[in-house]
Amino acid sequence: MRGFSARSVALGAALITASAIVGCSNSGGSGVVGASSPTAAGEAAGTAGSSPGKTAGTPGGTASAKAGTARATAGSDPRSGLPTVAPTEVTGVSLAAASSSDLARFAPVTKASGGLLVSSSVKTLKVAGDDVGGVAVYRVKPGLAKSSMFQDQYVVQLINAVAGRTARPRFVRADGQVVALSSGPPAVAGWFEGNQVVLLYRQTSTPDLAALALGVRSAAGGR
Repeated sequence: MRGFSARSVALGAALITASAIVGCSNSGGSGVVGASSPTAAGEAAGTAGSSPGKTAGTPGGTASAKAGTARATAGSDPRSGLPTVAPTEVTGVSLAAASSSDLARFAPVTKASGGLLVSSSVKTLKVAGDDVGGVAVYRVKPGLAKSSMFQDQYVVQLINAVAGRTARPRFVRADGQVVALSSGPPAVAGWFEGNQVVLLYRQTSTPDLAALALGVRSAAGGR
């Protein structure tokens, strides 16, 4: 009887200890949860590394996460890796009244614009007195041209309209200006100047498209 009573006592003690552990786990005891939940363990480790003395979900931890996200966003400028070109600027560039072929070339832009353009101006493009193509300047609705992503996508959309096909223009920096160049035919270039988008098409094989774009910018006073 005495032996049986001792075993009963030992068994009872074990059951009590087990009940205490289960109770601690169910009530969120940090030792048990940290050992049994990989997610919680990871959160605890991250919190300890970034904000000593704070637990996951506190304002300190949230601020640290937001700061990390902001740094990642700031360092992911899609234009940061654009190639730089240094063409010799075309001289003798002048603009004249638009011809019927210039107006016809840029006519599809209105339909492709999605209703985001508020004004337009089309001119014939000449180099040393020779007609080499045309230039169109469009003013975009206020506030839309602030995003570089919008600018790049919109320029490609309008270049496609002028080219009459799905162009694959390459983006470069020329004299600090981001310009989209499509070799064609027809060769088409496009870029933003503040709240305006400028498109030019070249109907001849020369001059170099990037150099011609710089010449147009100079002729228009840097527009």
